[in-house]
Amino acid sequence: MTPAGRLMALDYGRRRIGVAVTDPTRTIATPRGVIERPRRGAPASALPHALVALVAEVEPAAILVGIPFAMDGTAGAMAEEARTFARALREATGVWLLGGRQFRLAEAYLGTRVHEELMGVLDRGGVVGGTSAGA
Repeated sequence: MTPAGRLMALDYGRRRIGVAVTDPTRTIATPRGVIERPRRGAPASALPHALVALVAEVEPAAILVGIPFAMDGTAGAMAEEARTFARALREATGVWLLGGRQFRLAEAYLGTRVHEELMGVLDRGGVVGGTSAGA
């Protein structure tokens, strides 16, 4: 069962990713706009920085990625790309936090879902790093 809280829904596309987020009670979903993919021809596993930042901002309890099917119910190339993209989200091994004072970010994330996910990256042997105003 998914823990309580907001859900984020992603509509994966080769050029753009549509984003919607529910309210905390999951009663209403609101469009959050479109995120441009890194570049044309980028692998489905390439996560846009804007998406990573939005996930950190929203702190969803779960992220849902729509899997497109053909009218006859079969899964084609886009369905496989969407699955690859979803897997990349679930298996991220590196997170880069940009700008600001890192200790303030650490304090802000402490005890949140973002903190749990960052620890999951480390548990998988990944890296969490960032820039600092004093670096």
